[in-house]
Amino acid sequence: MTLKQKILTIDLLGAGFLICAIICSLPALQWEGTKCLWKNSKVWGCILGFALLIIIFIALQFRRGDRATIPPRIFSQGTVLWSCLFSTFLSMGFYTHIYYLPFYFQAVKGKTVEGSGIRTIPYLASMIVATAVVGTTVQQVGIYKPFMVLGGVIFTIGAGMLYTLRVNPYAGSWIGYQLLSGFGLGCGVQLPFIAVSVVLKKKDLAIGNALAIFFNSLGGAISISIAQNIFSNGLGSNLPEYAPDVSVSGVIGAGATHLRQYVKPEDLAGVIRAYMQALSQSYAMLIAVGGIATICAYFVEWKSIKGKKVTAQAA
Repeated sequence: MTLKQKILTIDLLGAGFLICAIICSLPALQWEGTKCLWKNSKVWGCILGFALLIIIFIALQFRRGDRATIPPRIFSQGTVLWSCLFSTFLSMGFYTHIYYLPFYFQAVKGKTVEGSGIRTIPYLASMIVATAVVGTTVQQVGIYKPFMVLGGVIFTIGAGMLYTLRVNPYAGSWIGYQLLSGFGLGCGVQLPFIAVSVVLKKKDLAIGNALAIFFNSLGGAISISIAQNIFSNGLGSNLPEYAPDVSVSGVIGAGATHLRQYVKPEDLAGVIRAYMQALSQSYAMLIAVGGIATICAYFVEWKSIKGKKVTAQAA
């Protein structure tokens, strides 16, 4: 093949439309309710732009067939589709927890950046342990679907427990809830890659794993935008009730690290209460996310890895 022919095999146009569609979706998720309302032309422009670009992208994928960025025949394999969706929703839970748990420890509990990092160790440690245990177990028993479902269920329960966190919980509460969520996440985080490796032919493995990685990253990007929107809207509605003399934009601008330096002592209790409720509203989303991930895992085919060489990719 000549250089020109090699370039033409790359779906640059499709990739460009997909990237532009994602870029259009993120501002709409972040702006709604904070900078703009749903009826604002900027929000609607982003939404319509996203929809139009996605439609064009899908049409291009069907037109290019096997030369597409996402070949339609790959997604026609049900396990690939459901595994990618499972990876998306599970990563939404992971990234939101890892992003907003430090907010809880710094703003609500008054810990330093280092202190909040130390207090999220239970989450990460249990995830690592679960990943190792489940990976070894799957290699031994040869089946992965039950662990995907189990991981989704445990994560959903853990997310529900973290939603119940309040200003002054027992240490065992926030440690135990993190252990539960992290363990559920660790049970399922690598399994979509194994599932894709089992059901696809060798020539399609690179595409399948790339799709799983892409949807995993996409879930993280989307979840942070949605969680920021929920948090900002929640803080904007709660703060006037509990601390009417404190500026919402000022609290958001101060961030979790400098919140206590910005707020006057007499307003601090009300601000912390409003902050906690806003965080809880962000955590509530993850209960639904975990439930959807569990449903996606249910539709994955029941396959065995016995006699097949599979490799779990980094999530």
